[in-house]
Amino acid sequence: MLADILDDDLITTLNTNELFILQYIYAHSEEIKDLTIRQLATRLSCSTTTILRFCQKINLSGYNELKYHIKNHTTHSLKDDYTLTDQEQFFEQQFIQDIENTLLLLKEHEVDKTIEKIKGAKNIHLFSGAGITGRVLEYLEKMMFSYGIQNVYRYESSSLAFHVAEKMNKQDVLFVISSSGKYAPVLKLANLAKTHQATVIAITPISNNVLASIADISLRFFGREQKNKDTEFTSRLPIFYIIETIFETYRFTKESE
Repeated sequence: MLADILDDDLITTLNTNELFILQYIYAHSEEIKDLTIRQLATRLSCSTTTILRFCQKINLSGYNELKYHIKNHTTHSLKDDYTLTDQEQFFEQQFIQDIENTLLLLKEHEVDKTIEKIKGAKNIHLFSGAGITGRVLEYLEKMMFSYGIQNVYRYESSSLAFHVAEKMNKQDVLFVISSSGKYAPVLKLANLAKTHQATVIAITPISNNVLASIADISLRFFGREQKNKDTEFTSRLPIFYIIETIFETYRFTKESE
């Protein structure tokens, strides 16, 4: 979707809010087809002007042209016009397997308990440290805001997060994400929060890791750790899937109340 107008250079110019709008479009394309710009702005907790600026930034005339591209995508599959190479098919299959395996790891009672903790929390704290996972955390924060969840605090500085953890109590919930489950600042923060009776919810890989053993709720994902020398670039797609599952379930429970 939007592949004909988006390229890597353009995507890198998008700020955090614009990336969130783009991710929301990909995740909710079927709904957006029938939404007015004002309704979409309400769901994203932003102004209609922000959406129009986003459209112009990706070289569209406005919201109506965006909806045209979305509708065109849903009526014409990409594979009707484009044949994947062997390499692309290989990576596509890997992504599919990672998502399917993550689905098997997700337990319904853990998702339900996570939602219960979100609804009952006085304060929700988010931390992952720097790097690629930090962008995932931004998405989690935006999703919470878009669903009307208040008192959400995201920390980029570990020292600030440690300071806040010293004042947490049983009414606080700490979300931590780690692609390895071994990142020292995340482990220290989780232990501090537990010491002060806060609930720790961790998104961690399937491998046995310290973070999973510390957390009150551990949501596991399946992924292949990938490194190039000292640089780690493991796919975060399964983590996004877990976040989407949480909020789709959250929306369902709110509509059922």
